[in-house]
Amino acid sequence: MQARRSQTQQAGFTLIEAGLSLLISAIVASQAMPALGKLKQRQALNGTAQTVMTDLQQARSEAVAQGDTVHMKFSSHAAGSCYVLHAGPSASCSCDESGLAMCSGSGQVVKSAWFPSRGELSVRANVNSLSFSPRQGTTSSTGSIDISHRNGEVIRHVISIAGRVRSCAPGAAHSGLPTC
Repeated sequence: MQARRSQTQQAGFTLIEAGLSLLISAIVASQAMPALGKLKQRQALNGTAQTVMTDLQQARSEAVAQGDTVHMKFSSHAAGSCYVLHAGPSASCSCDESGLAMCSGSGQVVKSAWFPSRGELSVRANVNSLSFSPRQGTTSSTGSIDISHRNGEVIRHVISIAGRVRSCAPGAAHSGLPTC
């Protein structure tokens, strides 16, 4: 009598195959992590730059729509930097050292933004304030606003006397922006 050998087919992975797959996945993931971190930093910078651009356009639109001057005032403190969009006299609103927007007299806050110095982003302008005129949305002076990431990347918004804004990147090109 012959002993019958039963042939069974093996299904699935061996422990070695599963371990190698896991090792390869871990190596690929470790290579991708720095790139994902840079992508996240760039997205944070782009998002904040877009918010500042929108706020500049809002200040210009509010001035024309309301028939009154709208100001965008900038300040820097040891604890951080901020800006305030406000109506009323130019010196009536500002940010205190904790980032709280405060107005005196007839000043009214439209919007404010605070960037703590411990955070990744900061906003600085080369002027103390921009005033948008109700007549065609022009500004009282030109200026530029730098939105900076802690990693050194910067996006600059340049405001013309006509109240129009263009964006550029000082130094190296950033996300398709022209170099300043």
